[in-house]
Amino acid sequence: MNQSQRVAAATETLVARRVALSRSRSDNDAGTVALGEERRPEALAENDQISDVLMRLSARETAELGEVDAALERLSQGTWGQCENCHGSIDARRMAVLPEARRCADCMSFTPQSSARGPHD
Repeated sequence: MNQSQRVAAATETLVARRVALSRSRSDNDAGTVALGEERRPEALAENDQISDVLMRLSARETAELGEVDAALERLSQGTWGQCENCHGSIDARRMAVLPEARRCADCMSFTPQSSARGPHD
């Protein structure tokens, strides 16, 4: 697979993931609102727990959406597949599996977790 085919495949994958994450986040937000409208006393504690889970899912999806958007931006700028640390090429196999990767495997192995930018570095 050549670079233009890899870029096209990554774009398709990232756009599809963006659509799915946006829908899921909207569904979770709607579910949280609906739970807040429940007024039966016996359901309030359970609804608080469900609402908490939905909000955590929405936060995770928002973070993932940010990573997808950043990868799409790198695609449009022509820097997709370039390591943000060493500026070398990220292995094509890594990019095929994780198209939102920001760093090559070598830089990932030397980067402390506390300074990692996100779940898909």
